[in-house]
Amino acid sequence: MGTVIHHTIVVTSWKREALKQLRKKACTIFDGLPIPKVTKEVTNGYCFLYIPADGSKEGWGTSNHYNDARAHFIEILNQAIDDGTISEWYEVRSGETSEFRISNSSLKFEPDENVSESQTT
Repeated sequence: MGTVIHHTIVVTSWKREALKQLRKKACTIFDGLPIPKVTKEVTNGYCFLYIPADGSKEGWGTSNHYNDARAHFIEILNQAIDDGTISEWYEVRSGETSEFRISNSSLKFEPDENVSESQTT
């Protein structure tokens, strides 16, 4: 048996067409994972792209495959930050261990310790 750790990526930009292009790349990189469409602008022109968790248990082939895909996609997102295509991205991790962690592109922040949900709100 393994432990489920969910990894979800949220990407923010005011350039909807750029997010649509990133979604196309994500659909190729995360083959088999259903990637929702880019959100429409609501306020201040911001749109969002979501990469859902795969739901697999850590150490299983599916989890390893999507962990590699996430690492590759995050490299692409970091380049998009550098060239101004996107504003920021976040990877949110949570799961059966009650672990809650956020990686933030803008701040290059990743907690050294597990952070409970109550500590982040």
